[in-house]
Amino acid sequence: MKRPALFASEEKTNPVLVVDKNGILGVEIAKELSKELLIILVTSQNPKDLNDSNIITVPYRKKFPVIPDNVYSHIILFDEDDKGIEESISSFIKKAEKDNSVLTYSSGVSEKSQKFSEKLTGSFKKAKAVLYGDIFGEGSAMRFQNPVNFVISQIAKDRKIRIPGEGLTQTYPVYLPDVVREIISAVFGASKEKVFFVFSKHPKSIMSLSHIFQKKDPTITVDFIKGKKETGDRNIIVPGEYILPEDYDFEKKLKDLDLTSDETERETVFQKENSPKSFKFNFVPYLLFFVFLLLLPVLSTSLFAGLGFLQLNNARNEVGSGNLKNLEGTLGNTQALFEMATNTSRALEYEAKAVGLWGKASELSYKIETARKIAHALSEVSQASSKLQNVFGGNSKNPPDDTLAFLSSFKNSAGVIKEAQLNGVLDKSIMDKLNDYDAMLNSAYGLSDSFYPLINPGGKSTYLVLFQNNMELRPGGGFIGSYGILSLDRGKLMDFSIHDVYDADGQLKVHVEPPYAIRRYLPSVHLYLRDSNFNVDFTESASTAANFLFLETGQKADGVIGVDVSFVKELISALGEINVPEYNEKINEHNFFKVTESHVEKNFFPSSTQKKDFLGALFTAIKNNLSERKNIPYPQILKALFTAIEEKHVLFAFSDNNIQKSFSANGWSSRLDDYRDSSQINDFLGINEANLGVNKANFFVGRSLRYELNIKDDGSLSSSAILNLRNDSNAWPGGDYKTYVRIITPQGSSLTSIIIDGQTQKITSAITDPLIYEKKGFKPPAGLEVEKYEENGKTIYGILTIVPQGKSKKIVFNYTLSRKISLKSPLSIYSLKLFKQPGTENYPFDFIASYPPSVTVSSSQKSEIVNGKVVISKTLTADESIELNISRK
Repeated sequence: MKRPALFASEEKTNPVLVVDKNGILGVEIAKELSKELLIILVTSQNPKDLNDSNIITVPYRKKFPVIPDNVYSHIILFDEDDKGIEESISSFIKKAEKDNSVLTYSSGVSEKSQKFSEKLTGSFKKAKAVLYGDIFGEGSAMRFQNPVNFVISQIAKDRKIRIPGEGLTQTYPVYLPDVVREIISAVFGASKEKVFFVFSKHPKSIMSLSHIFQKKDPTITVDFIKGKKETGDRNIIVPGEYILPEDYDFEKKLKDLDLTSDETERETVFQKENSPKSFKFNFVPYLLFFVFLLLLPVLSTSLFAGLGFLQLNNARNEVGSGNLKNLEGTLGNTQALFEMATNTSRALEYEAKAVGLWGKASELSYKIETARKIAHALSEVSQASSKLQNVFGGNSKNPPDDTLAFLSSFKNSAGVIKEAQLNGVLDKSIMDKLNDYDAMLNSAYGLSDSFYPLINPGGKSTYLVLFQNNMELRPGGGFIGSYGILSLDRGKLMDFSIHDVYDADGQLKVHVEPPYAIRRYLPSVHLYLRDSNFNVDFTESASTAANFLFLETGQKADGVIGVDVSFVKELISALGEINVPEYNEKINEHNFFKVTESHVEKNFFPSSTQKKDFLGALFTAIKNNLSERKNIPYPQILKALFTAIEEKHVLFAFSDNNIQKSFSANGWSSRLDDYRDSSQINDFLGINEANLGVNKANFFVGRSLRYELNIKDDGSLSSSAILNLRNDSNAWPGGDYKTYVRIITPQGSSLTSIIIDGQTQKITSAITDPLIYEKKGFKPPAGLEVEKYEENGKTIYGILTIVPQGKSKKIVFNYTLSRKISLKSPLSIYSLKLFKQPGTENYPFDFIASYPPSVTVSSSQKSEIVNGKVVISKTLTADESIELNISRK
């Protein structure tokens, strides 16, 4: 059976949670998966060889395992006689339902494990069970207690096999590396089976195993001793898939084992590596000196750890204030203090063990060690950051190597910090600071592999930057009034020039047909760069914009970056007041829009340079602000950037498909792609507006959205999307809000009616042929014209509407979905993806699902369920997902 790819590169991949108290299989699985995924490993062991930034270990310290707070793509549980897993399985099922993750239970084959597997896979749709046979091998494999290792250990000890009873006990030999490989295959494979067996169909008796070893070495003797008779609890009693090859040759693997090492020695070595060392007191003649020796570990550990945490807190403050000069030295001192505390804490553990307090001392040691790792990781990042600054400044002798060094340090640091967050062992003030940047850290970690080709430290790159004014909202974020050309050479910023879009559009020599709404309602006979971002999928709009840049100026771009007014406002908020001396203006987050509009838009005419002049002066002022100030608020700037990216005020599209896949998977390109599980009922809703009124009415426009889903008795689904628009403008730069509204629905959706301000509209197909609607004497058809088209697996409807100044408008789209919920199934999953339009500010969203009395509906999200309805209310800040579990009563 071929091992499947772990995940599609287009998907946004969450960490994998591996829980294994004993840690043998869990460690091996974590090592293998960490080559491609981030792993959270919960274990009571402390493996010394897990020096991998992609593996975060969490102690299994209690009777029942604690589920670390995160969103997981897969949860893998190993049950080696661990009652904690079985007794806490309901919490794992609940977590898997919440995360929509695959839950896999793995254990040695027995009657008990088979019955538990059957019960689990029957109660949870996305559950799997992998049952393995008698694992053998070298090293840690000998810790598995089974008949095969029973035979091997006796041979290694004295070349004699003592067979209990008649030697007919059945065994299922399987080599440890093969078990690891096949468990991964079962977890990530596409097989529809629920239970998998990692052993051969035909078992071997202990007698048969003994003969295999005797063939290899005739000097091995066999004796029969009294023993229990075969219980039969390992017979296969549940259906499942045997995933080892039919001709699995375990005999050769047994014969190839090195049997010269004693099994007892192997066990002792492992215990030494994972248990605290015994402490022998060297008694001295004088009692006072003895007492001093006893107290020294406590005093020194407390002193060094206390100073270390104080320095770590100082480092946190220096990062927050932007004082990076002293940061590296502070982190170096912090690391040294924690290393001394770590050394003295070992002696403290020995003493604590002698008086029965080893558990508390061990927790203190773990806390100190975690802090030491953080200090070390941050120190590495601090040193590597200076190399990255040299790359950006053009002072690096080897930009590719310096960039890779930074990325390596960053990934290691991110992994260590994530481990600290999951374990919650640090001071609350430090943890709160880490949690503030949690989303930013996760996103940056996910895209770290794309950073290298993005800045291209080994060559040259050119990016088109679209300045999108979302106060004149367009599908891609806002009207493109200006654009910039960002040039990088081996990672160094060579140039960033700002241009008026009308200068470029004036050079267009060919006709490009505009979208229907642009040509008919703006109106414009030709399409230009300024209107190129009209597609609801930003990557498509970006491709159009890059093509216009080439047609109009001959300039090629490796990628397109869209930024809007909201991002610039947040950036200014992070920096503080910006002085623009050329215009005698002091700009802050509150007056930014109006001051900019007064210099850019008022009395503007196509050949005027006032727009690019003011924007150029503002950009220069921001650059000077950063270069002249002593303490740069890096955390605030980065947080503003990542918040803007998350909320779609900054967007990215690239010609390099490998880079684009990573950004799309993280939702940073506003693509329509949908990678959800096709076996569930996938719903989709997006509202997209395009201001065609040639004004900045969106500065004054507010909106709210309500989505009503009706689940009928036969499982069919009908929907109502209710959009409320409010226009509070009464003067320049506002005006009537003339907008082309599109609703994005799942493919095959059928529009049944549109109601505007309580009046049901007469729907007619839009006249989209310019030869018809531009003909002299053309009269629009009676009723509301509705455009309909398909794009990227979605059905999209569009209408034109006007919201006058000081007025509101309520638009209701009623439609039916093409898919039905199978109410005969014990459990169905309904998933709604909300697609937020780039450039829109946060607005209220309500979800109401009505269902018949014959079914039960639940949701893991905060909701209100009453009178046959599920109500979920939230503020829409970014793309969101809502899931319902629907089951028969």
